[in-house]
This record gives sequence, C-alpha cells and structure tokens, in this order.
Amino acid sequence: MKFLFYTILITFATLGNIFLKKGINSLGKLDINFENFLSALGKILSNFQVIGGLGFYALAAVLYFVLLSKTNLNIAASLMTFLYVSVILVSVFYFKETIPILSWIGIGFICLGIYLVSRNIL
Repeated sequence: MKFLFYTILITFATLGNIFLKKGINSLGKLDINFENFLSALGKILSNFQVIGGLGFYALAAVLYFVLLSKTNLNIAASLMTFLYVSVILVSVFYFKETIPILSWIGIGFICLGIYLVSRNIL
C-alpha cells in the first residue's frame, strides 16, 4: 500500500512538471521584468496547462503532507528524489531532450540511493 501511495505522489508531481512545461512552451519565450511582471503573471496563470500543472502539484503536496505525517522527514525527502528520475525520463521520451552521459550516471546513483533508503520501508 505504501508503494502505491508513493507511486501516485510521484506521478502527480511528474504530471505537474509536464503540464507546466507544456503550458510555458505554448506561451513562447517569456521576458519578465519589473514593468511587465503583473501582465506576464496574468498570461501565465490564464494558461490551462499551467493551471493543470499547478493542480497536479497541489495534489502531490497534499499527498506529501500525508507522507510526512506517517514517516520521518529524512525518509520522505529521500523517496522524493525519484521525482528527478521520472522528470528526466519524461524529458527524454516525451520532450525529446538530450541528457548527457554523466547525468545518466548520476541518475543511476540516485536510483541506487533510493533503493538503499527504501528497501526496508516500501
């Protein structure tokens, strides 16, 4: 049950990243400064994909609150590092971004760390 809960949490946070990226990409390159801050913020917050991304982040935050209430912070934060892995995988397979080999090695170390931290709790 803990594994399913954690998987849903990471999925919501990953979906938040995807929707935010798609929404911001649809707006084009943003040039925000002091003079146009409010109008740029209005443009960003009126984008449905951005709103969806924020909604998924809000759901993930609520689930993270529940996780924090049931486990130690060091474990909860360690498990959340899988978000880095999921976002990089989405970046490669969905957004067609190129990831350098050293980053892949780092991802391998992250996965090893997640395994070591979670082997007795999930």
